[in-house]
Amino acid sequence: MLFSPYPKKKRGELFGRERGARGTEKSVEIGEKLITIMGIRRIGKTSLINVFANEISKRVILIDVRKICSKRRYVTEEDIIAEIRKERKWPRKDQSSEQ
Repeated sequence: MLFSPYPKKKRGELFGRERGARGTEKSVEIGEKLITIMGIRRIGKTSLINVFANEISKRVILIDVRKICSKRRYVTEEDIIAEIRKERKWPRKDQSSEQ
C-alpha cells in the first residue's frame, strides 16, 4: 500500500508537515509550556505529535479535545487543566488531600 490512513510515528513517514514540525520544534526550543496543534480533520495532526513525541526527551501529554467538544463547541482553560490532571493522576482542585 502506498498510503496508510493511520497516524505515523517516524519523521520519514510524514508528508507535507515540515513547516508544522519546524514550528513545534521552535516552540519547545524557546521554552513554551503549552503547544497546541489545531486543524481540520485528517491533515496529520496526530502524526505530527507522534513523530515529535518520539524525537524529544520531554514528557508529552496528548489531549484529544473531541471528547470535550462533543458536549459543547468550545474548550476552556479549565477543560485543559482537568485533562492534564487526569493524565498526570493529580487530584481535582476541589478534592482535599486531607481526608
